Amino acid sequence: MLIIGFIVEKLHGAISPYYKFQPFMTRTEVYKVAVTHYFNPKKSQEILKYRPVVSWREGQKRLVNFWIQFEKDRRAREGPSSHAVYLYVMIPLLLLLICKFLGLV
Repeated sequence: MLIIGFIVEKLHGAISPYYKFQPFMTRTEVYKVAVTHYFNPKKSQEILKYRPVVSWREGQKRLVNFWIQFEKDRRAREGPSSHAVYLYVMIPLLLLLICKFLGLV
């Protein structure tokens, strides 16, 4: 993957004076994706004497409930997403047009 990043960087350097574009993959992007990121609370517990306010399971439940409520509020505020409109309006219209063309309706 680093080789692909290197090639894209060189292509970007050669083409950018003539055509402006953002390279989709660079060596830096490959490195950022390849590194495993994790959090271990032991160090903060030892040094800062940190103790979680809620348990891991309770935190997960609160997070899920927050996102469910957030999505409900967003839908009430903004209405259905463009994907829903496409699925429930455009596809049936397209099927109706095809059926009309084939003489089925």
